Amino acid sequence: MSTASDASGLRNRFAGEDANDKGIEGETVVDTTPKPPPKPPIHPKPSYPVFVTVIIDSFWNLYAELFGITGFAVMEPWEIIIVSTLYILVLIGTVLAIKNSPTYVRLALRRLHYYIYGE
Repeated sequence: MSTASDASGLRNRFAGEDANDKGIEGETVVDTTPKPPPKPPIHPKPSYPVFVTVIIDSFWNLYAELFGITGFAVMEPWEIIIVSTLYILVLIGTVLAIKNSPTYVRLALRRLHYYIYGE
């Protein structure tokens, strides 16, 4: 009586030296398992010069920070226009208020500085 592997005509593909022996039918056992595709290189050759890559990365980082801080990433284009207009108006108003502050605000700031620092 023969074993199950001999009766089926199949061989273990990891059998070592006996892998190319003749099977029961007299044919050579061929490994038909698919081979994995070749691996790509670890560091593919860059398509841009290094300084261009640095500039692109800088713009990407600025874009990611701007959209992450302001929340523009989850807005529709028309919402981005409205919110950015509001941001610009508030910024301009703040700059004008600081630049053209009345004299009593400057006096109050001097008193505040005196009370905090004693100078």
